[in-house]
Amino acid sequence: SGDERLLWGYTVLEPFFQGAMFIRTGKVLADIEPAHAARSIHVPILFLHGEADTLVPVQTAYALYDSCG
Repeated sequence: SGDERLLWGYTVLEPFFQGAMFIRTGKVLADIEPAHAARSIHVPILFLHGEADTLVPVQTAYALYDSCG
């Protein structure tokens, strides 16, 4: 299915993304905390997320919404 191909593609490309991110920012993906960043945003944010998303649980969007400043 499409989700399986997406996960496989992410698995293959993830080390390159991590390396590029570390070179640019000195951080890795595990260092990023979106809910923390959302607390400092003071402009409207539109969250689009589907209940059928199998990659990222919809609860993630609710948690980000609840974290907004």
